[in-house]
Amino acid sequence: LPALNAGKFDAIIASMSVTPERQKVASFSVPYAKAPNAFMMMKDSPLVAALGPRVDYSLKKAPDGAKRAIEAMAPALKGKVLAVQGSSTAATFA
Repeated sequence: LPALNAGKFDAIIASMSVTPERQKVASFSVPYAKAPNAFMMMKDSPLVAALGPRVDYSLKKAPDGAKRAIEAMAPALKGKVLAVQGSSTAATFA
């Protein structure tokens, strides 16, 4: 958001969810897409087994879904290198 507010570009159209903090400094359209986040890793990565079976931590089903997902995955991800898009919702958890 700092670059948007500095006039470096006119809009952000990817990886930017609406949060109360962001609404204080920017205007948002109605959400145009709802795409759940997922981890991607090499098929032979030890993380595949460590993260276990797919579990749906839906924010619609439980307001603390994101927090529960991160807590469940944290032990398997400790010490690992993660890549996320900077200043995005995913960067909050990295």
